[in-house]
Amino acid sequence: MKLARFHFTLIILALSLTLTACTLWSQSKNPSWTNATGAEQFEHLMYKALKDKNWIDLEGHLSSNFVYLSAEGKMDKDQTMQLFRKADIKDFTLGDFTTTPSGTDIICTYTLTMKGTIGGQPIPETPNRIMTIWQQGKSGWQQIAESEIAMPGK
Repeated sequence: MKLARFHFTLIILALSLTLTACTLWSQSKNPSWTNATGAEQFEHLMYKALKDKNWIDLEGHLSSNFVYLSAEGKMDKDQTMQLFRKADIKDFTLGDFTTTPSGTDIICTYTLTMKGTIGGQPIPETPNRIMTIWQQGKSGWQQIAESEIAMPGK
């Protein structure tokens, strides 16, 4: 009887440690491009690179055929990077995430609110709805498309 209780306790302890390790692994407090575990973390890393003016990371995670679509029209990767270089982001908030796997792609939708300027003009602090598509390739995950829709003012 004591041996059975000991085995049961050992199994419970092992399961507890395993489940805790999985939870801690997936919620890395300092995700980087090498340890990020999903599209939500990729998005945070992209906006952090934009805020920090880390053009190498930002450009490196946009595919060569990247497309950006907003109310102002369509832009390719080079045009988007020109726009990004004009930005001075002070803060950003991402929320309401939904990620949907699609083969080797991930479709990600969320809301974005930014504080700062672009080309010296203030960025409206009303939320936008964003949809991005991430694709896994030989050199890692890259964003292949982004669409932005302004949400009605509150």
